[in-house]
Amino acid sequence: MLEYVSRFRNRLHETSQLAREGLRTTQARMKKHYDQNAVLRSFEVGDKVLVLLPLSGHPLKIRFHGPYTIARKVSELNYVINTPDGRKTTQKCHINMLKAYFERDKLNLIVVTTAPASVRKPIDNNEEISEKNQHPLRLSNSEILANLTSLVSHLSSNEREDITLLIRDYSDLFPDVPK
Repeated sequence: MLEYVSRFRNRLHETSQLAREGLRTTQARMKKHYDQNAVLRSFEVGDKVLVLLPLSGHPLKIRFHGPYTIARKVSELNYVINTPDGRKTTQKCHINMLKAYFERDKLNLIVVTTAPASVRKPIDNNEEISEKNQHPLRLSNSEILANLTSLVSHLSSNEREDITLLIRDYSDLFPDVPK
C-alpha cells in the first residue's frame, strides 16, 4: 500500500511537470502570435485621449468618452486621466481603455461623386458656396446623371442601354442631398 501511494505521488509530480512545460510552450507560442500585430503605445502628460467608460445607469454598456487629458503616467500601462465631468475628477485607466484624440484644424468637407476621375473637377476651398450647395454633404449626382451618356460612352451599346435604364429606374437612389 505504501509503495502504491509513493508511485502515485511520483506520477502526479511527473504529470504536473509535463503540464507546466506544455503550458510554458503554449504561452510562448501565444505570446509570439499576439506580438506579431501588437503595437506599443504610450501617452505623455497633457495628451488628449478618449476613454472607454461605462454609460451611467447602464453598467454593462460602454462607449468612448472625452476628450480628456492625461494627468500623469503611473506605469507603462496605467495612466491617471483628468475627468472633470465624471463622478471622480481623476481616474486611473489601463492603456487598453485609451485611444488617442486628434483635433481637426478646420472643417474639411468631403464631396462624394460617382463620376470617373477624369470628369471630376477639383474643389476650391476658397470658392463661395452657392445657395444650391448650402447642405455640407451635397453631392453632384444630378449633374452626373445629366451627362450619363457621355460617361458610359466607352461601354458597348447593350451595356450602355442596360446601365442607363437601370440608373433611370432607380434615380431616386441618387439624390444630391443624402437622406
